[in-house]
Amino acid sequence: MRTVSTVAFIGLGVMGGPMAGHLARQGLTLRVYNRTRAKADAWVNEYGGSAHASPKDAAAGADLVLSCVGKAPFWWITPPPRQIWRKSSPEPANYTASAFSTLLSPAGNKALSTAR
Repeated sequence: MRTVSTVAFIGLGVMGGPMAGHLARQGLTLRVYNRTRAKADAWVNEYGGSAHASPKDAAAGADLVLSCVGKAPFWWITPPPRQIWRKSSPEPANYTASAFSTLLSPAGNKALSTAR
């Protein structure tokens, strides 16, 4: 079984911020990204870890990438063929990824349906 010590968390809104906080409280190292940099910086001030300028930067060196976005372009997370941020990083992912959301955008629905 693979050990997870560093987690990239994308999206620190109403749902994602507390989820990431629970992981940080358990001793995991978090690398976070949020569309609003001030929100990411505030999260880091409260929980530790590091804020990053892009999802790709946050994912670099992470064992696990978690995303909790609703209105952002869902193509960041699961574009076919299930590579993360394919447009900015053509290399295959070297981490496990999962996305959480209570609201999928039309692009998200398309991404999920074509990735199956």
